[in-house]
Amino acid sequence: MVSSFRPPLDYLLELLPWLQLYPHSVHVTAVLVEYCTSTGRSKQGVATSLFARLKDVSPENRKVPVYIRHSSLRLPFHPVNPVIMVGPGTGLAPFCGFIQDRSTAIKESNGLYY
Repeated sequence: MVSSFRPPLDYLLELLPWLQLYPHSVHVTAVLVEYCTSTGRSKQGVATSLFARLKDVSPENRKVPVYIRHSSLRLPFHPVNPVIMVGPGTGLAPFCGFIQDRSTAIKESNGLYY
C-alpha cells in the first residue's frame, strides 16, 4: 500500500460500474423516521409512517393514494443563472430533475452569453 497515493474522488467514482437498469421493476427502500423536536414533541416522517402502517394491512387492501399535480417550480429562463435549491421534505427527485433539465438546456444551447 502506498500511503502517498491519494486519487481524487471523481477519479475513483469513474471506476465504479454503471447501475443496471431494470425497466419492469420498482424497488423502494424506506426507513421509518422518528424523532423528538426540541420542544419534546414526537414526530414521524409522513411517507415512512404511512408505509409502516400498511405492513399490517392485508395485501389486497393496501392502497396508497397518488395524485399528480402540475409543478409550480420553475428554473430561471437562462441556464447560466445560478440557482439556490432548498427543498425541505421534498426528497432528491425535484433536484435531480432540475439538474437534468439545466444540463440538457446548456448542452442544447447554441446562443452566446455575455
